[in-house]
Amino acid sequence: MVFVPHTEIDRKAMLDAAGVDSVEALFAPIPSHLATQLDLPAGISEWEVERLLAERGAQNRKLSEFRRFVGGGIYEHWIPPEVPSLAGRREFMTAYTPYQSEASQGTLKAIFEYQTTIAALTGMEASNASVYDGATAVVEGCFLALRHTRRNAIAVSPGLNPRHQQVLRAYLEPQGFEIRPLEFQNGKTNENQIIGNDVAAVVIQNPNAFGIIESLHGIVEKAHEAGALVVASVNPISLGILASPGEAGADIAVGEGQPMGLPPAYGGMCFGFMACTKPLVRKLPGRIVGEAQDKNGRTGYTLTLQAREQHIRREKATSNICTNQALFALHATVYLSCMGPQGMREVATLCLERTALLRERLLKIPGVETVFDAPVFHEWAYRTPRPAEQVLAALHEKGILGGVELGHWTQNSFSQDEELSNAILTCATELTTNEDIEAYGSALEEVLR
Repeated sequence: MVFVPHTEIDRKAMLDAAGVDSVEALFAPIPSHLATQLDLPAGISEWEVERLLAERGAQNRKLSEFRRFVGGGIYEHWIPPEVPSLAGRREFMTAYTPYQSEASQGTLKAIFEYQTTIAALTGMEASNASVYDGATAVVEGCFLALRHTRRNAIAVSPGLNPRHQQVLRAYLEPQGFEIRPLEFQNGKTNENQIIGNDVAAVVIQNPNAFGIIESLHGIVEKAHEAGALVVASVNPISLGILASPGEAGADIAVGEGQPMGLPPAYGGMCFGFMACTKPLVRKLPGRIVGEAQDKNGRTGYTLTLQAREQHIRREKATSNICTNQALFALHATVYLSCMGPQGMREVATLCLERTALLRERLLKIPGVETVFDAPVFHEWAYRTPRPAEQVLAALHEKGILGGVELGHWTQNSFSQDEELSNAILTCATELTTNEDIEAYGSALEEVLR
């Protein structure tokens, strides 16, 4: 079967309109050194394709075959079975952008509940309907601050996820905005530093990229003294026990939503969450769903302030995001509803305890040293006498995914440091058992002998 929508008559009509007699003549103006000839193999049958894909798929190893200690922004947590069951319903799986509110009440209500839970979790007064991922959420927070303050500089903690730093640079630097690193000591942001009067926002991550718990209150105070906003990038699971951005006085809260009900999935099924204080709500990018009542007093839901979107007023749009990550945000809504405040506290506490046990076990091994002497949440950086790349490869052979090689991970970021060249960032969550920790310790001892 040929999957080509145009007949020969259609093709001839289009070529005649273009004034050429063949497809080859249509592309003739392209210089030969720029034209690429695809050397494609001959087609094969459908059953051969299925067999080929099955053979290729069998070359992959499943995550479940390993004991897993990898973090770095994407984390593995227990997902209640209600999450995929409810979020996988076909009315959600096949739903698209709710341009017509009257026909999208179910989707709009789900988004409204998402906004409510994110606002409560972050301690903020308003949330949008989600953005693309955690990195672009940081960018959107900075753009909001730049618009609000009309300043041209962003001060960034080196503790921000290195990948998020790269995305921030890719967006801001070509537009002429300055990105200025904050002072960083022993794995933490110096909370007593002076913030310049030209800074629109201070960006700080908590826990930071090295798992270290930052003190937000001091940074918030210094930023506000300089007239700057504070964009706090947070791990949502940590908010079960740590002070929320709202409680710390931050103006904008952002983060990666993947830990809330989504699996690691080879780097992420991701979405970004974003919330802010009430004075900034009209500058939020994306969508906000509002609750209203019709003339008969019945509750309904609608897109609120959607004139910010490019499909309504393109020249005044605050963001280039048009379709949000509503399905993944729905996973987070169900996850937070299932867990509740007590469940979130328990998960966060378990992460803290598991990481403390892992740290204690690995520090018993000769040659293993902690990189930063500071309190951590569920990630911890350690150094070994052997190159980190070799250590992680050897652990992999023993069925251990030992962590992230910090020297490579932090390349071209503000946090790049010679101290990190042989360092490994390892992670533990509520899914990490005592047996996992002992297996990691034993394997590392063998590798370092």
